[in-house]
Amino acid sequence: PHDGEVSGIAYCDGDRNVLTVSWDRSIVVHDECDKKLPMVWRKAKNIHRDDISCIAFSRHLGLIATGSTDCVIAVHEYERLRVRSHLLGHKVEITALEFIELYSLLASADIRGYVALWDVSAPSGYSHKSVVEQVLTRFINMQSLERS
Repeated sequence: PHDGEVSGIAYCDGDRNVLTVSWDRSIVVHDECDKKLPMVWRKAKNIHRDDISCIAFSRHLGLIATGSTDCVIAVHEYERLRVRSHLLGHKVEITALEFIELYSLLASADIRGYVALWDVSAPSGYSHKSVVEQVLTRFINMQSLERS
């Protein structure tokens, strides 16, 4: 399903899907309901300009987030893999993403140790074109700097 090395993986327990991202800039949703004949359920190509470095998934929010070496985070709708928004704020490669579902937040980190929190809640009257998500806070992880 991918033309390049897989760089991230997430699992959707409720739907029994495995989500993978690759350095070929694609995302694939694999259906594992039939263990003898796994299939590709959905696939999207060229979702970033550069290599995809990480993925996070929230079934509760219905969102997938992908981070890239292009310093951009893309937030996708889980059902259609359509891009909902791009989060700009990091200046170097994104290394980690994690949804904080209770508060509709996304945490991101980059290779310099900066961590950002993003509000990814859908506004009332949500339409695909109207979502503008902004960074809530940004800080540096001092613990990682002490070790270097």
